[in-house]
Amino acid sequence: MKYSMLVGGVLIAFCLGFMASHYQQKLPLESLDSKATEVAETAEPVADFKAIYLAARQGDAEAQFQMAMHQNVKILNHSAFIWFKRAARQGHVEAMYQLAGLYFESYDKDKRARAEEWAIKADEAGHPLAALLLARRAPDNERLKWQEKAALTDPAIGLQLASNLSCGNETEKRCLQLIEQAAAYGYAAAQYQLVPHAVFGYTYSSPSPKQQQLANRWLSLAAKQRYGEAQQSYAEFLLEIEDYPNAWVWGKVVRDEYLYNDAERELSMAEFGPVLEQLAPTLQRYQIPENNDDRY
Repeated sequence: MKYSMLVGGVLIAFCLGFMASHYQQKLPLESLDSKATEVAETAEPVADFKAIYLAARQGDAEAQFQMAMHQNVKILNHSAFIWFKRAARQGHVEAMYQLAGLYFESYDKDKRARAEEWAIKADEAGHPLAALLLARRAPDNERLKWQEKAALTDPAIGLQLASNLSCGNETEKRCLQLIEQAAAYGYAAAQYQLVPHAVFGYTYSSPSPKQQQLANRWLSLAAKQRYGEAQQSYAEFLLEIEDYPNAWVWGKVVRDEYLYNDAERELSMAEFGPVLEQLAPTLQRYQIPENNDDRY
């Protein structure tokens, strides 16, 4: 009896020991792994942020800027203004620019005046986008000056400046220069403006071959960017110069039955098939989907 109890006790102890060993090998390892993952994901950023915070409190301008960006990303609050201002006062150029942008968001006149001051300081310190910010947000009486400077950075501002300049011999040349610059950068509105007026019948004389060549160049570029007015004008222009295959295609693109029907009547049966085959990729690319009329 004693012997059987002893054997039973040994077996129970062995089973309990095996279960404890198995539990130690499996469950704690998984738990430790997950904790290690949490530490790996959070320890470094917390340590970095603490270091940035301490450096910012000690007056480091870059750390102050980073503190402001951290605040600004999470929620636009007063703390972002404070840190941006501290960094900006120490000459941090990006902080000046960001501070100006925040001040411009305010409806308060005093803060908008400060916005202009900081944007001008950022521009004087060499920030590449400060003039662009002033061109878009400065008061009307100051805007032309900054648009002129920002046109070097963003041709779209140059296009806006061209529309605001008063007429005159010198300003006319400057307007054309600004429009050509924007057109060269691919702005469809500028490309469309470079089409000679004679092509649209604004003069009594017919367009010269050179004017037709320019019209074909700029209208095609603007039309291929889905600029609606250019597409319509290009189809009409092609019909006028008797380029019936392309007139037919662009007439289809703008859904103008008058245009593509007129062009189709001029196409012989012999050339109509090859025209469709040759221009099918163009038609497929620019055709307006039936279920998406607002695309253009």
